[in-house]
Amino acid sequence: MTGRVASHVAAGAMAHVTGRVTARLASRVAARVTGRLALRARLARRFCAAGGLFGPARPLMLLQRPKRAQRQQSSRHPQGSQGQRRAPRFGLPLALRLRRRFGLAAAWLAVAAALLLCSGCSGDSIVIVGGDGPIGFFVQQRDESPATSRAAGDTLAGRPPYDRQTSVVVSTAADIYEEADNTSKRLTQALFDQPVKILETSGQWALAEADGGARGWTRARNVDGDWACIDRRRFDARIVVTSKNKQIYSHPRNGIVVRDVGMGTELFVISKSESVYEVALPGNVTGWLSENGTFQLDAGEDIKRTTAAIFAQSCEKFRGTSYLQGGVSFQGIDGAGLLYAAMKVNGVALPRDLGGQMLAGAAVGFEEAEVGDVFFFGAGGAASGEPGGGEPGGAEPGGGAAGYAGAAGAAGASPDSGALNDAGVYMGDGKFLHASQHAGKVMYDDISDPYYQQRLLAVRRYF
Repeated sequence: MTGRVASHVAAGAMAHVTGRVTARLASRVAARVTGRLALRARLARRFCAAGGLFGPARPLMLLQRPKRAQRQQSSRHPQGSQGQRRAPRFGLPLALRLRRRFGLAAAWLAVAAALLLCSGCSGDSIVIVGGDGPIGFFVQQRDESPATSRAAGDTLAGRPPYDRQTSVVVSTAADIYEEADNTSKRLTQALFDQPVKILETSGQWALAEADGGARGWTRARNVDGDWACIDRRRFDARIVVTSKNKQIYSHPRNGIVVRDVGMGTELFVISKSESVYEVALPGNVTGWLSENGTFQLDAGEDIKRTTAAIFAQSCEKFRGTSYLQGGVSFQGIDGAGLLYAAMKVNGVALPRDLGGQMLAGAAVGFEEAEVGDVFFFGAGGAASGEPGGGEPGGAEPGGGAAGYAGAAGAAGASPDSGALNDAGVYMGDGKFLHASQHAGKVMYDDISDPYYQQRLLAVRRYF
């Protein structure tokens, strides 16, 4: 009897001790895993907030194992059908050896020394592997392809192409207003994925400067300070959208539309499979779009100038688009926006205002106008200098085109750009295409109509 009691007591004690040991071990394992994840998250947040080791959009990456990191890199950026060369990697297992032999402190000292040594090298990012302590790290070097090397040369020997004031547009077309008030005059719009310089912020508004020197206020939610998706040093190629509008999808097949983009939008290419591009998007995500309605360039290459006929075809794509003061996209457009978007994809960089656009062209006479030339209109004719009466088709001829041909049409003449209020592209046979505020859409009109002849100020040629 006593033996049985003793055996039961011993068994119970053993079970109690075993249970406590098992629980303690489980607790330690859980704490260790939780600590690793927490440390990983803290370091990632800290380095992202600081802009990373090598400027913005290069945060410190924390991975679990070098082999897994390499597998993820190869799966995200496979060797595409274009033969794009992937950035090489090399491993430094010294930290793992030091940690095993001398402990955690020695391993961290090795990492610190390596960071100091690598800070002056051509590495694009340093990746530390480990949770509560380093078990290794490696450097991802920049691709020294001709496109990347050329882009680096264009940016002062590899310096970032943008500064900390630069943000990237995350809306299809970000409105830029005269004042920090959406009821004020809309000056222009910045297209998706375009860089803008943020000069100051005020509450939910940001004072932005777009390309062409246009400066105004936009909603802060329309821009993102992480411009990694437009850092041309990271890419070999980019595409330019030439169709009126195009959809970007979440997956190459059976994906959902994540963004509609308009003519003139530029996107940097990660890879290409068959006829589908994978492109970098703001927010460190990727999207897919088909190649039709786009053309491809090297990452740092300028858009080549085309011809007047091709420019006119680009303008024709906007026919029927709603009129929107300051608009530059398929969502709504005005005369200056029509010229800006269509000229952009045909290799001509124009200012965003009618006055600057008129001054950028070569003056030609009205009788010499060809397809692709641009008519600029104002409140009154060049000869009379005052408004003509009536609506389209209802006014009698005034000074108009005849007066223009002898006055403003003369070479070197520059009519007052402040009087401009419309522009149209000559399409041949006496017809021109323009964004009509009266009709509320992009449409054809007849240049021989007295209403437009009285208001014609200048004819300009760009091709």
